[in-house]
Amino acid sequence: MTTANGGPGEDYSVSGGTTVTTACRSADQSVAAGYVYDAFGRTTSQPGGVTTRYFAKDIARQQTTATQRQTWKLDAALRIRTWTAENRTGTTWTQVGSKTNHYKRDADSPRWIVEDNATAAVTRNVSPPLRRSVRHDGRDRRHGAPFHHHPR
Repeated sequence: MTTANGGPGEDYSVSGGTTVTTACRSADQSVAAGYVYDAFGRTTSQPGGVTTRYFAKDIARQQTTATQRQTWKLDAALRIRTWTAENRTGTTWTQVGSKTNHYKRDADSPRWIVEDNATAAVTRNVSPPLRRSVRHDGRDRRHGAPFHHHPR
Protein backbone atom coordinates (compact mmCIF):
# COMPACT_ATOMS: atom_id res chain seq x y z
CA MET A 1 0.00 0.00 0.00
CA THR A 2 1.19 3.51 -0.76
CA THR A 3 0.06 6.39 1.43
CA ALA A 4 0.44 10.12 0.97
CA ASN A 5 -0.46 13.00 3.27
CA GLY A 6 -3.24 15.41 2.41
CA GLY A 7 -5.57 17.74 4.22
CA PRO A 8 -9.31 17.24 4.65
CA GLY A 9 -11.16 17.67 1.40
CA GLU A 10 -8.01 17.74 -0.75
CA ASP A 11 -7.66 15.61 -3.86
CA TYR A 12 -5.77 12.35 -3.55
CA SER A 13 -2.07 12.56 -4.35
CA VAL A 14 -0.88 10.37 -7.21
CA SER A 15 2.81 10.63 -6.37
CA GLY A 16 5.21 11.16 -3.51
CA GLY A 17 3.71 8.56 -1.22
CA THR A 18 5.37 6.10 1.14
CA THR A 19 5.05 2.39 0.34
CA VAL A 20 4.33 0.06 3.24
CA THR A 21 3.87 -3.71 3.07
CA THR A 22 1.45 -5.08 5.68
CA ALA A 23 0.31 -8.62 6.45
CA CYS A 24 -3.45 -9.16 6.46
CA ARG A 25 -5.77 -11.72 7.97
CA SER A 26 -9.17 -12.72 6.62
CA ALA A 27 -11.45 -9.91 5.43
CA ASP A 28 -8.37 -7.88 4.39
CA GLN A 29 -7.77 -6.67 7.95
CA SER A 30 -4.22 -5.61 8.77
CA VAL A 31 -2.50 -7.45 11.60
CA ALA A 32 -0.06 -4.56 12.12
CA ALA A 33 0.03 -2.80 15.47
CA GLY A 34 -2.30 0.16 15.83
CA TYR A 35 -5.26 -1.18 13.84
CA VAL A 36 -8.51 -1.65 15.78
CA TYR A 37 -11.74 -3.13 14.39
CA ASP A 38 -15.31 -3.06 15.68
CA ALA A 39 -17.67 -6.04 15.92
CA PHE A 40 -18.62 -5.56 12.25
CA GLY A 41 -14.99 -5.73 11.05
CA ARG A 42 -14.79 -2.01 10.26
CA THR A 43 -11.51 -0.20 10.93
CA THR A 44 -12.08 2.19 13.85
CA SER A 45 -8.46 3.15 14.63
CA GLN A 46 -5.29 3.23 12.57
CA PRO A 47 -1.64 3.89 13.39
CA GLY A 48 -0.95 7.59 13.75
CA GLY A 49 -4.14 8.22 15.70
CA VAL A 50 -6.70 8.19 12.86
CA THR A 51 -10.13 7.15 14.12
CA THR A 52 -13.20 6.44 12.01
CA ARG A 53 -16.86 6.43 13.06
CA TYR A 54 -19.60 4.95 10.89
CA PHE A 55 -23.28 5.29 10.04
CA ALA A 56 -25.38 2.16 10.59
CA LYS A 57 -25.04 1.26 6.89
CA ASP A 58 -21.20 0.93 7.09
CA ILE A 59 -20.60 4.32 5.49
CA ALA A 60 -17.87 6.43 7.10
CA ARG A 61 -19.41 9.25 9.16
CA GLN A 62 -16.32 10.90 10.63
CA GLN A 63 -12.54 10.61 10.50
CA THR A 64 -10.44 12.31 13.14
CA THR A 65 -6.76 12.85 13.89
CA ALA A 66 -5.34 14.83 16.80
CA THR A 67 -5.70 18.11 14.89
CA GLN A 68 -8.10 17.49 11.97
CA ARG A 69 -11.62 16.14 11.59
CA GLN A 70 -13.87 15.52 8.60
CA THR A 71 -17.56 14.72 9.03
CA TRP A 72 -20.07 13.55 6.42
CA LYS A 73 -23.88 13.71 6.56
CA LEU A 74 -26.18 11.63 4.36
CA ASP A 75 -29.49 12.34 2.69
CA ALA A 76 -32.50 10.00 2.89
CA ALA A 77 -31.12 7.94 -0.04
CA LEU A 78 -27.81 7.39 1.86
CA ARG A 79 -25.85 9.64 -0.50
CA ILE A 80 -23.29 12.11 0.89
CA ARG A 81 -25.23 15.33 1.33
CA THR A 82 -22.66 17.48 3.17
CA TRP A 83 -19.20 17.31 4.63
CA THR A 84 -17.27 19.61 6.87
CA ALA A 85 -13.54 19.84 7.56
CA GLU A 86 -12.29 21.18 10.88
CA ASN A 87 -8.95 21.96 12.49
CA ARG A 88 -8.32 21.68 16.21
CA THR A 89 -6.46 24.19 18.31
CA GLY A 90 -6.32 23.25 22.00
CA THR A 91 -9.81 21.96 22.77
CA THR A 92 -11.59 24.00 20.09
CA TRP A 93 -12.60 22.68 16.65
CA THR A 94 -12.86 25.34 13.93
CA GLN A 95 -14.53 24.68 10.60
CA VAL A 96 -12.17 25.31 7.66
CA GLY A 97 -14.27 23.97 4.80
CA SER A 98 -17.60 22.50 3.83
CA LYS A 99 -19.44 21.24 0.75
CA THR A 100 -23.06 20.43 -0.03
CA ASN A 101 -24.09 17.99 -2.76
CA HIS A 102 -27.38 18.48 -4.61
CA TYR A 103 -28.78 15.43 -6.41
CA LYS A 104 -31.34 15.03 -9.18
CA ARG A 105 -34.05 12.62 -7.99
CA ASP A 106 -32.54 9.15 -7.59
CA ALA A 107 -29.17 9.84 -9.26
CA ASP A 108 -26.03 8.73 -7.44
CA SER A 109 -23.86 11.59 -8.71
CA PRO A 110 -24.46 15.17 -7.59
CA ARG A 111 -26.12 17.41 -10.16
CA TRP A 112 -24.38 20.43 -8.62
CA ILE A 113 -22.14 21.05 -5.63
CA VAL A 114 -21.73 24.03 -3.36
CA GLU A 115 -17.93 23.78 -3.21
CA ASP A 116 -17.58 26.18 -0.29
CA ASN A 117 -20.62 26.91 1.85
CA ALA A 118 -18.97 30.11 3.14
CA THR A 119 -18.56 31.65 -0.34
CA ALA A 120 -21.37 29.76 -2.16
CA ALA A 121 -18.96 28.76 -4.95
CA VAL A 122 -20.79 26.23 -7.13
CA THR A 123 -19.78 23.45 -9.53
CA ARG A 124 -22.48 22.16 -11.84
CA ASN A 125 -22.14 18.73 -13.43
CA VAL A 126 -23.36 19.14 -17.01
CA SER A 127 -25.30 16.25 -18.54
CA PRO A 128 -24.33 14.61 -21.85
CA PRO A 129 -23.33 15.38 -24.51
CA LEU A 130 -20.87 17.78 -22.79
CA ARG A 131 -19.88 15.42 -19.93
CA ARG A 132 -17.73 17.82 -17.95
CA SER A 133 -17.96 19.83 -14.78
CA VAL A 134 -18.28 23.57 -14.99
CA ARG A 135 -17.27 25.89 -12.18
CA HIS A 136 -19.33 28.98 -11.40
CA ASP A 137 -16.68 31.15 -13.07
CA GLY A 138 -17.31 29.50 -16.46
CA ARG A 139 -14.10 27.51 -16.73
CA ASP A 140 -13.97 23.83 -17.58
CA ARG A 141 -12.94 22.08 -14.35
CA ARG A 142 -10.55 19.64 -16.04
CA HIS A 143 -8.88 21.85 -18.59
CA GLY A 144 -9.32 25.43 -17.40
CA ALA A 145 -10.69 26.37 -20.82
CA PRO A 146 -13.48 28.94 -21.06
CA PHE A 147 -16.91 27.38 -21.27
CA HIS A 148 -19.97 29.39 -22.17
CA HIS A 149 -23.00 28.15 -20.28
CA HIS A 150 -26.37 29.71 -20.91
CA PRO A 151 -28.94 28.94 -18.20
CA ARG A 152 -32.31 27.80 -19.44
